[in-house]
Amino acid sequence: LNDEELFYKLGINLVKEKIYDEALIYFNKLLEIKPNNAEILSNIANIYYEKGNYINSIKYFKEAIQLKPDDYELYNDIGNAYYDNEDFKTAADYFKMAIKLNPDYPEAYNNLGNSLTELNELDNAILCINKALELKPFFPEAYNNLGHAYRYKHDYTRAEEYFVKAINLNPNYAKAYSNLGGIYLNMNMLNDAIYYRKKAVEINPDDPELHFNLSIAYLLNCDFVNGWKEY
Repeated sequence: LNDEELFYKLGINLVKEKIYDEALIYFNKLLEIKPNNAEILSNIANIYYEKGNYINSIKYFKEAIQLKPDDYELYNDIGNAYYDNEDFKTAADYFKMAIKLNPDYPEAYNNLGNSLTELNELDNAILCINKALELKPFFPEAYNNLGHAYRYKHDYTRAEEYFVKAINLNPNYAKAYSNLGGIYLNMNMLNDAIYYRKKAVEINPDDPELHFNLSIAYLLNCDFVNGWKEY
């Protein structure tokens, strides 16, 4: 292996192990060897995204896009970084660009729908997510997001239906269990809310948001001991 191949292999393996800071060292070394390489730049952008450093992630995705302006996946990836940085309008613009480059890209329609939900453009959000499902029928994340949009519309029966569909497609989908629990909170079915939010925590015990969601269900049920424990 030459230096370039070695650095790439080490970087990829470290990313798989979630050792992001060391992975960055090797990808930056690669960037010194090949400064105008979109793949290296997008790998660095993805590492910053996984670290939750969305500003740096966006910076490197933009550099990658300058080198590969027709790569629709890069527009989707930078859209995700903007979305997680809570800039939903810019995220939506990038997802639209991804769709313009590839009109049959279900992930981008799903992500656009999610952004439009946050922008309270609920009817358009539902249209986009349904388009994603038309292109990719077995898509649990899209059903989860469709449930999310209907929850915003206060249509709890439809929301429940779509969260259940997401769970049926992926029985280990912790977020969908937690969201289903949220619907039962809205419907004042507190025992069901606790059951499903507890299930979410059992599947993914390292996610603080799931513990917080469970704590709300306990507290609303006047179970203060468990509520403050999970908070």
